[in-house]
Amino acid sequence: MLLALATRVLRHSLSLAVLVMGCSGSNVVSVLPAQPNIAQQRARPVRVTIDATTTHLPLAVAGANTSYGDVDHAFARAIEHALEATSEELAHRKAQPLGLAVELVEAHAEYSRDRLVVRMAVRATLRENSGNVYVAQTHAHATASAVVPPERGAPVVLDCTDSIADQLSGWLGGLDLR
Repeated sequence: MLLALATRVLRHSLSLAVLVMGCSGSNVVSVLPAQPNIAQQRARPVRVTIDATTTHLPLAVAGANTSYGDVDHAFARAIEHALEATSEELAHRKAQPLGLAVELVEAHAEYSRDRLVVRMAVRATLRENSGNVYVAQTHAHATASAVVPPERGAPVVLDCTDSIADQLSGWLGGLDLR
């Protein structure tokens, strides 16, 4: 009798857990544009890698049932685009190939009172590809906000990634790289 009662309670608990999980699913919105990236991949003097393991991706929006996916890919695109001029200059000077490891250390999105606020921070380490020799390290952060519903907030996330990419490009351009 006790075993049958415990089985019924467990069965009802599992049904309730499945129901709650089914209702709490988050709407994942990609922050990448719909069109494919058709830029040619060529050898670059600065190889960019993104590490987002210290943050929870997709980026959940507090106060809404939405998450942003592909944030790490958006960072890679933004940084590679921001570094195009610096990369061309380094290639022209036949500089030592470098690796820029960018670690996403903070990512937060919040929706409150019809306003979406996104905050991000990264740590970037520059090393020579040959021998993994340390060159320099910095950090960058950005905050962006807009009065938009979370489902249409991808441009706000991209504003953060672009701002950080521009900061890293300025930092890299200011280094005396040979």
